[in-house]
Amino acid sequence: SADGLLAAVVLALLPAVGQPMKLRRNLRLAKINEDLKIQLTNKNNVQYSGAFSVGGQALPVIFDTGSFEVIVLSTMCGASCAEGHVVYDKTKSTTFVEENESITARHYFGSGPVTSQKGREVIRLGPPTSPYEVNSMPFWQVVTHGIKAWNEHAAFSGIVGLGHPSFTPEGYTAELVDNGASTDSHESLLSSLGVWSFALCLQRGRGEPGWLSLGPSVQALAGDSKQFQSLKVVGKVHWGLRMTAVESPGLPMASKLCDPSCGAIVDSGTSLIAVPPNALTFVQALQKQIKPDCS
Repeated sequence: SADGLLAAVVLALLPAVGQPMKLRRNLRLAKINEDLKIQLTNKNNVQYSGAFSVGGQALPVIFDTGSFEVIVLSTMCGASCAEGHVVYDKTKSTTFVEENESITARHYFGSGPVTSQKGREVIRLGPPTSPYEVNSMPFWQVVTHGIKAWNEHAAFSGIVGLGHPSFTPEGYTAELVDNGASTDSHESLLSSLGVWSFALCLQRGRGEPGWLSLGPSVQALAGDSKQFQSLKVVGKVHWGLRMTAVESPGLPMASKLCDPSCGAIVDSGTSLIAVPPNALTFVQALQKQIKPDCS
């Protein structure tokens, strides 16, 4: 999602107990005063997909804290990348709005590029009955992509960005296919919904589900110092945290990796841990301690 943005390290982490995350924007009242809890289906402990609605069409998506826009597989993609997936079909929607000049652009993820066409739709976070709705939300219909993990065996049909800026940050908008120019920034989904706190949780155990939760209950948890450890977001673009130590039993070299500190990104869109070259020796030693099932 954003591999290599911080010089020291990029971590793909999900808080194991659903640590609430606060959006970096001026505090304001939520537009929707109702709790929503979306179950995330677990596939092989590496893909967690949940309900999302585009123009009334339900799609399983990855909720990605490392990106900023809404990107879904569509009928424009054809059999080459839509095989085995539920896809969005604009011809079946009464609320789809074509973007001027049929803007086609390319997004770059750590796992590969995605070429898509821009449009506007009624978007719902959760199922088609969810109260968390945005009208005329910019989104992207996949035309083709180069993400190997997004094949016929994948369990998701879209990537929904939950990055913390209110607008797509400069340098992270899609690039026009024709000339490489950046597309316009627009308000993020979370900001459009008035959501400024949410929680992500992965239940322990093989095959156990995850959860995306938001609403008044989550907001109350965000201020509960007895249940949660608060961490300051220092990233200006991503959910970037300051990490001061790495520890692993039997690997003393770990203590030297973050001296005095280094950066880590909380990124729910990847199952990988990306590290800089100076951590290679540590990672190689750590791999020898990990079983094939990651235990």
